[in-house]
Amino acid sequence: MIDGLRVIKLSQIEISIAEWAANFALKHKRAPFPFEVESGMSTVAVAKKPLSGREQKIFDFVEKQITAGQPPTRKEAGGAVGVNESTARQYLKKIERKGWIRLIIGQHRGIELI
Repeated sequence: MIDGLRVIKLSQIEISIAEWAANFALKHKRAPFPFEVESGMSTVAVAKKPLSGREQKIFDFVEKQITAGQPPTRKEAGGAVGVNESTARQYLKKIERKGWIRLIIGQHRGIELI
């Protein structure tokens, strides 16, 4: 970590996307994604945004399950905090946008910690 930012190794395609994001940020004076990019580098620093109370509870459950060996389903994540699967999916998407997890489309337990 560098000053509260996590550094992630990127592939060549991801570097191109990161450079595009950096150019977008310079042109529009805002970042299109929750991260900072330095053009020409092979790493990117991801700034995590704070989570709300329920988002934090869901994240804590997801983190605990992944640490135990298997990511939860969306339904299990919702059940852990008393919401239905649809609402849990919405919270997980918010948590992903804030830079804490990565959702993998098409996988039943497709949640990764970042």
